[in-house]
Amino acid sequence: MVKSMDRTIAPELKAYYARKAKSDKDDPSLKSLKRSPGALPYRGRVGAMPRYSLDGNCIVRREPQPEPPRELLRAIDQLAVKARALDEKHDRVVDGIATLRRRLRDTEGELGQLRHAWLPRQLLRKRRLERHRDSLRARLGTTRGERELTERSIEQTGAALVAHYQAVRALLRPLESLPMSCPECGQESSPDRVAPAGDGWREGWYECAAGSCGATWTARWSGGAQPVVRVLVS
Repeated sequence: MVKSMDRTIAPELKAYYARKAKSDKDDPSLKSLKRSPGALPYRGRVGAMPRYSLDGNCIVRREPQPEPPRELLRAIDQLAVKARALDEKHDRVVDGIATLRRRLRDTEGELGQLRHAWLPRQLLRKRRLERHRDSLRARLGTTRGERELTERSIEQTGAALVAHYQAVRALLRPLESLPMSCPECGQESSPDRVAPAGDGWREGWYECAAGSCGATWTARWSGGAQPVVRVLVS
């Protein structure tokens, strides 16, 4: 049965493609196009192709969720990089403070052993250790100040990150109430009742504020600076 149908359809297809190729050959607008032999140009409108899963079921294509502004996301990335760099710097400063404390403790221990020194060689070493001790104390004080500045910067950067994250959540959170124009008369109206609709959406039930109109409708809106709105007129 299939072979007989192929023999019946094949001549019609060959005739169609022959007429199509002749018309395309005579079309001057297509002479400049480079085509492979036998290729036919498509002059229709390209639309979205339906998507199907492996088992043949249609895949539901969800609408893109609203995104925060790119400038805000870029600022969050920069703050995150700065926070990581500050954390690493803080670790290095803390390790440096521990090293300076250990060296200062060893130097003070050697000075304690030379407390009653009187030989010239011992006095020379004692003066050298005292200078080294003073230098370690100064460096330790500077490093402690750097640690305090780093910790303060970490707190400020963390607070800025929290503020930016809260701004992103506020942008993605849908409005509690969305005033809309009446689809019939254009009168601006507020929803009589609002409820969550799932996936970050909210749903509102409207009745036109103009008494002479009486139109009712339902709307759903997403979050974001420019929310996506779906209206269903009842």
